[in-house]
This record gives sequence, structure tokens and C-alpha cells, in this order.
Amino acid sequence: MVPDLPVRTAAGPTSLCHLLAKGRPVLLAPPNGIEGPSERFVLTEAVASDPMTADGAAAVLVRPDGHAVWVRAESGRESGPLEEALARWCPRRRQGPRTAQPQ
Repeated sequence: MVPDLPVRTAAGPTSLCHLLAKGRPVLLAPPNGIEGPSERFVLTEAVASDPMTADGAAAVLVRPDGHAVWVRAESGRESGPLEEALARWCPRRRQGPRTAQPQ
């Protein structure tokens, strides 16, 4: 389990537990972030206020129950492809209502 950490989001400072209580996965990433996931998947992006260096993690995808399902180490090594973890644990964003195609 990932411990409760102070984090920052676009809305300001909060805690990891507070974000997870919303029932969405959380992507903890460095301040420069990881491009694109929130455009395609329903998740919350946050930056840990304190570096996650104790565990050597640079970025972590956390399920709503607090378990880490993807990790990028400071060395750049990953526990697997981020896209696969996002596809498994995060719902895709809807692209808008589909309209009937003219025939």
C-alpha cells in the first residue's frame, strides 16, 4: 500500500487519501508530469509534495484502494508499460455523443 502523502493538484494542496476517497486512480508524477493520461483516462494527476525517494519511485499509479499498480523508478525503469496499467485500472474518457452517419 502506498502511504498517505501530502500532494498537490491543479486545485491546490491535499492528501493522497483525500484523492483516493473519490474512487479514481491517482497518478503521482514529478512536477513536469507524464503527458497525456488524463486526456484519455479518468484519473487524478498529482505531484507528491515530498519526494518519493525513500522507495526510489519517481512516479506511481495508485488504485483507489491504495495499492500501487505501476511504478517508474528514479533510474527510469518501469514495472511495465504505463499504457497497459492505465488500460487495466482506469476507465477511458468518453469522446462525446456519437451521431448517426449519413447514408
